[in-house]
This record gives sequence, C-alpha cells and structure tokens, in this order.
Amino acid sequence: MLDTYASLGFSTVVATPHVTIEDIGYQGSISDDLMRQVRPATTAFSISIQRAGEIRLDPGIAAEPHLLRGYTLDGSRYLLVDFSSGSWPFYAEDTLFQIQMQGFTPILAHPERYGWSTDQRYLATDLVSRGVLLQVTLGSMTGTFGKSAAMNARALLQAGLVHVLASDAHGPGTRLTAAGRGIEWTIKHYGEDAIEQFLIDAPKRILASEQVGPFVPAHRTGWQSTLRNLWPF
Repeated sequence: MLDTYASLGFSTVVATPHVTIEDIGYQGSISDDLMRQVRPATTAFSISIQRAGEIRLDPGIAAEPHLLRGYTLDGSRYLLVDFSSGSWPFYAEDTLFQIQMQGFTPILAHPERYGWSTDQRYLATDLVSRGVLLQVTLGSMTGTFGKSAAMNARALLQAGLVHVLASDAHGPGTRLTAAGRGIEWTIKHYGEDAIEQFLIDAPKRILASEQVGPFVPAHRTGWQSTLRNLWPF
C-alpha cells in the first residue's frame, strides 16, 4: 500500500480502521501497537502515517466523547464517521448532531453509497449547511462501487457539496488502485486546482483543525437537477 501511495504522489496517509461502539474502548491501543510496527517501513517511501478511526455511528456512541477523542484525525476536532453502506438509518441526523454538540466536526465517509431515496436528496445539502463535511471515495468517480455510487459521487461534486476525496482503501487491491483513476477523472473534468483542494489543501486544514469549505465548480448545479440529468428516476 505504501508503494502504491508513493507512486500516486501521496506524502501523508491517515489510517482510519473501522471502530464500532463495541470496540471503541480498546481499538485505539491495538492500532497504536500496529502503527509502531509499520512506521519504520515508511521511511523508504517518504510517507507519514497518522492514526485515527472511522467511527461507525449508532444512537449510543455520542455518549462516549472521551473515547471518541482518541480517534480524531491527528488529534484535530475532525472525526471521520460512517453508517453501513446502502442504508441511511432513522437515527443518522440526530446522531450527527449529537457528535457536533460534543465539539467534533464530523466528516461523513462515502455519502455516495448510502442509497438515499428520491425524497431524501435534500439530505446532502442539509448536512453540509449544518457543518458536516462530505468525503467521497475516489474510486466511486469511475464506477468501482457501481453505477449508482458513480452517479451520486459526480452529482455531489458538481453541486459543490464535496469537501475531500479519499482512497478509502482497505488493502493493496482494487480500492487503492482505483484511487489513481479517480484522480485522473477529477483532473480531466475539474482541473488540477480541484485535486489540489481535495487532496492537499483540505487535508492540511483538517489536520490543523482549521475551517474547511467544499470545492465549488465554476459552473455549479443543484444536486437534484444534476441527478435527473445523469440518471432519470
């Protein structure tokens, strides 16, 4: 994975293993042990690795702020969170609000894969207006997760609702190699400036606990209208 990241031009990688409410109390110490084993290998690739977590949200997890702090992105106020792909649970918006009330800024991973129904298309705009950041997976841009995810990812980007792109790699296989294709697709359609904001400027601001805004295309369109043009329901 380090070799592939280096070939793609990455200099910093944030490791975000999934963390559930069942393992939040001990997952951090396991990750710390693994990080100590991995870090010596990073020298040859000139890559810095930071340890965080991807928090699987459920109704009770916001009650553990002292534990959540151990999984923020490099000790910042930003917390990467997700729900199971393909579903948007009834408690999602309230749980995100509770996380914010604890002083965290949630970054919602892979919003393009939640299978929002037609009458839920307002959710992305609403979440961003409430201060939630959206992180789209690079591979989604070119169809790695299917047609629906690709359409949603492209529409979110065109609507100016995406703050950061990420590999969301679980290993050295398809997801990671697809990141390179996602970078190429983004440059082709939105230029080098877009990739600089998504992969350099925004991550730096996140790790420094600074304010982060979404990338706004020159010709921005609404998410719902973009989806109708790309994929009629």
